[in-house]
Amino acid sequence: MKKISSAFNICFTVFLFLFALEPILGSYAPYWYAMYAFIAVGIVALLTTIINGFRKKIFPLKQFTKIDATSYILPFISVLGIFISLEYDTSFLDFWIFMLILDVLPIAVTIFWKPKKHH
Repeated sequence: MKKISSAFNICFTVFLFLFALEPILGSYAPYWYAMYAFIAVGIVALLTTIINGFRKKIFPLKQFTKIDATSYILPFISVLGIFISLEYDTSFLDFWIFMLILDVLPIAVTIFWKPKKHH
């Protein structure tokens, strides 16, 4: 299950990176083949993780909310998306700002929020 959820995280990270490069690479056919391949693999990995989580009585959201190596890469991809949007196509600028907030928020919460100890 851990391998499948990490496969989903890797697919999502690569997909987001390719999506950030869409204004530059969008006119090339291999770009779209790669995008569709990562979408398909990511959906299969996501569904497999959710199904296995329910079978084993594991809450699947736990697999997606933990911070791993890909979680630290996503803010950089969002910043890249912001820069590319500013340079080539501003129609996705709001999306990339929103993604940056979503990517930084869990990292900030895990760093700065310490649960209170009950005595």
